[in-house]
This record gives sequence, C-alpha cells and structure tokens, in this order.
Amino acid sequence: MDDKIAVGILVGLATGTSLYVWNSDRFTKPQKIGLVCCIIFPPLQWIAVLLVLAYNKYQSENTTEAKITKQNVESKQNLDSAKNNLKELKEKGIITEEEFNSKVDKIESQKTAFDIKNSTEYKQLKSLLDSGILTKEEFESKLKLIGSAVEKEVDISEVNNILNSVNKTYLTNLEDNSENNKKENSNNTFVYIFIVITVVLLSILIISQNIENNVEQNYDSPTSVAIDSSAYENVNTNYNYQEPIKNKKFVYVVMKIEKPILDVYEPTGYTNSFGFYEKPDPIYSINYEKETYTTDIIEISDYNIDEKYRVLDDAKNKIYSKLKFVDDAFSTNLWINCKDDNKRKEFKGLSSKITDSQIFEFDKYSEASIHKQNNLE
Repeated sequence: MDDKIAVGILVGLATGTSLYVWNSDRFTKPQKIGLVCCIIFPPLQWIAVLLVLAYNKYQSENTTEAKITKQNVESKQNLDSAKNNLKELKEKGIITEEEFNSKVDKIESQKTAFDIKNSTEYKQLKSLLDSGILTKEEFESKLKLIGSAVEKEVDISEVNNILNSVNKTYLTNLEDNSENNKKENSNNTFVYIFIVITVVLLSILIISQNIENNVEQNYDSPTSVAIDSSAYENVNTNYNYQEPIKNKKFVYVVMKIEKPILDVYEPTGYTNSFGFYEKPDPIYSINYEKETYTTDIIEISDYNIDEKYRVLDDAKNKIYSKLKFVDDAFSTNLWINCKDDNKRKEFKGLSSKITDSQIFEFDKYSEASIHKQNNLE
C-alpha cells in the first residue's frame, strides 16, 4: 500500500512538472519536448528544468538589446560625471566659461542621442528595418524626425502618426501570413499532445510493473535533446557607441631644487711674534646650489584636479629618488673633509630640497613643446 502511495506521488509530481513546462512561456518548443521526454526519470527531469531555466535567464540577460540598454545607462552616467567634473574645473579656474559651455553642449547632444536610441519609437523603427518593412533610407529619414521630436522641434504626435501608418502596413503583411501558419500550428500542437500522453502512459506502466515484480531494472538514461543555441547568439547591430567627452591635455612639470654644498676655506699660515709658524683652522660653510628640473611632456586623456596633483606627486617622487644619491655624496664629503666635529654635527641633517614646483597644461602637444623649449632657453 505504501509503495502505491509513493508511486502515485512520484507520478503526480512528474506529471505536474511536465504540465508546468508545457504551459510555461519560459521555455522554447525544443526545450519543452526534451524536458517532457525526461518524465521517464523524474529526478533527471527536475534537474534539467532547473538547468534550462538558469540557461534561459543567462541568455536573456546577455542579449544584444540588454547589453546595449546597460551600456547606454552607463554611458549617460559617465556623461553626467563628466559634466560634474567640468563644473568643478570651471569653479577652480582651470577652464574658462566658454570652454565649459562648449563641452557641456557636446555632452547634452550625446545624451540626446542616447535618449533617441532608448525611445520606443526608435525600437519600433529598428524592428521594422530588421523585418524588411523599411529600407535603410526610410529608416534614416524617420529617425531624423524622432531626433527633431526629442529636441522639441516638431510635435511627437507627428512621429506617432508616421509610425502608425508604417505599423498598419506591417500588420497587413502579418495577416496575410497568419492563415497559412494556423494550420501548421494546429498540426504541431496535436503532435506535441500525442507525445506527452504517450510518454506519461509509458512511464506509469513501467513504474507499476517494477513495483509489482519487485525486480530491480536498469533504465537507459533518456537521449538528450540537442538545443539549437544559434537562436540565442548575439546579433550584431548598427549601433555606434560614442565615447564620453574627455578633457585631454598635454602637461609637464618644472621644479626648482637646492642642493647643499660644503665649502672649505683654509687660511694662509703665518709666523707669529715668537718666530713660530702657525696655520689657522679651516672655515666651513654651506652653500646651496640651485638647479631647475623639467619633466617630459605627458599626455593625459581625461585631465582633472586629481590628475593634476597625481602628476605633481609622481614628478616629485622621481626627483627625490635622484636627489638621494646627491645627499649620500654630500654626507660622504662632510665626513671626509670637515675636521670640525661641531660643524659636522651642525651640517649633518642638511639635504636637498624642492623649493618650488609648477605644472603647465596645454590642449596640443605642439603648444607644450614650444613652451617647454622657451623655458629651457
């Protein structure tokens, strides 16, 4: 009695799973047929359902349309961020009001282009173009109307009227083909229902016979149904991605440096009043040798206040690494040539230092090169 209850529960679960798969719109027809055939071995069917659901979800999230939508959102966010960066640069006096307005106009035009590509009207026209209802010339001409509508140059109702007229032509063509597809769909439905009933009856018969005879039988695993993955391949579109506006600059850094130098003055000896020769102690002093260090011209694709200080810090770190050898040489010279212990202690903590640093920025490399050459001269 318990075995019959277990069999009934197993058959019920398998049948319910098959009905769910068959009536669900989350599976394609080839997938439905393959999953229903797995009713012979319910555990395999349940695992296969989970795997196919995960596969379909992954495919839907990685379609060309989904990627483009995500890319458009990220691009608009980058444009908003670029606009904020330009505002900060303008407030700090790095760019002029005229440069700010010019860059902002470019950003707004790009945002308008993204709004057009995300609009319902654009997607409708793109669908009609892909279906062959519209030619490329017609698509481009109607796309200009949508752009004018977004920029409020024409009324949006005019665009909708054009789309409605095109959609009517498209629906007329669909109606001509619908009658031919109805007979084919009805025949396919009958075949699918017949397969489901046959598989269910066969599974019930096999399970019941197994319980009555109490004999272990080995069942061959059902033949896996190949899923045509070509239906899920990404379709190349004519979408032209535009990079966000960036503040490209050419910069170089000029630093003024002071290096300590030990000067040793040895007075001339003389004969004192007692007839002895005396030589005064040397006189030690420190002079600072001044130099100017200029970096190479650096190209920065997106220049802002953070990039400015990063370039300055990198230049200072490089020059300090070079000055370390100069300071080591000064320390060595101090221990060898300075005989006065007090002076040696006094001069011991001296080291090279950067007294001033400036960064020069230009829109063109030629401007930066000419300016750098003039400074060197």
